[in-house]
Parts: sequence; structure tokens; C-alpha cells
Amino acid sequence: MADEGHWFGVVPVLAESAAHYGIPANETARAGAIGQILHMMGLTSAPLWVLLGLVKAELGDFQRYAPR
Repeated sequence: MADEGHWFGVVPVLAESAAHYGIPANETARAGAIGQILHMMGLTSAPLWVLLGLVKAELGDFQRYAPR
């Protein structure tokens, strides 16, 4: 579900930067995956959840038809 820009653009840069501090690349990737999962549960997504509740729609339906 995460977009390719995150995995092929952001995570490699973060992994290279983290390697300078002795953090393995697989730990950076794991943190990126957890961050993507938790992103939709953050406080900044509250308006989306309120909107979905008001229109009685599921998040999957919204993502299917929302522009990218």
C-alpha cells in the first residue's frame, strides 16, 4: 500500500544516513514499514476518519477511487 517513492526514494537515503551511525539497513527498512502502517492511525488523519464516518464509506473504497 505504500507508494514506491517512499521505498525507492526515501528509505535508501535514510538507510545510507543511518549506516554512518552503525544502524543496519534492514533496521531502517523495518522502521519504514512500521511507519507506513502507523501513518493512518496518527492524529493528522483524524479528519479523514471523520469524513469516512460521515459518508459511511470504508477506507479501502476511498483509496480505490482517490486520485494519486
